[in-house]
Amino acid sequence: MTDPIMSRFDLFFVVLDKRDAEQDEMIARHILQSHAERKEMAEHIGERMGMLSRVLRMSRLIRPVLSLEAMERLRVA
Repeated sequence: MTDPIMSRFDLFFVVLDKRDAEQDEMIARHILQSHAERKEMAEHIGERMGMLSRVLRMSRLIRPVLSLEAMERLRVA
């Protein structure tokens, strides 16, 4: 690294990558698993958002009115 670049950082850490196939495989599995979980969560959220969007569109057409009892239950919950 050049001096001007190094002067922009307060600390430097040296990271050594030792050859360890088992450790590398463990790290790779962890990274792949975390990406798979994110993808599943994004798909789930997308499905829920789609359903919420449909409910909102329907409620605009129907114009539902909450009863006093329903309002009270929502307020308490």
